[in-house]
Amino acid sequence: MPHTTKYILTNSDKKIISQALWDINLSPEEFLDIINGTSNKKWPVRGFCVARLLESVNWFDIVKIIEPKKICMPFQRLLQS
Repeated sequence: MPHTTKYILTNSDKKIISQALWDINLSPEEFLDIINGTSNKKWPVRGFCVARLLESVNWFDIVKIIEPKKICMPFQRLLQS
C-alpha cells in the first residue's frame, strides 16, 4: 500500500497544481507525494512530475506550495556528475 502524506491544500493551491495535471489522472495530493518521494507509484516518476510542474506553472506560484530544495532533489545526481 502506498504511503501518502496528508497535505492541507487550499483551493488556490489545488488550482495551481492542477495546471500540471491536465492530462494525468492524479489528485494534487498524489502529485505532491510523487514529488516529495513518498509515493510507490511506478508512473509518473518524480523527475517527470517536477519537470511537468516547472513547464506548466509559474515558479513563484510553485514555491508558495513546495520548497525549492524539494524541486531540485531529482536533479542532484545530474549536478554532481
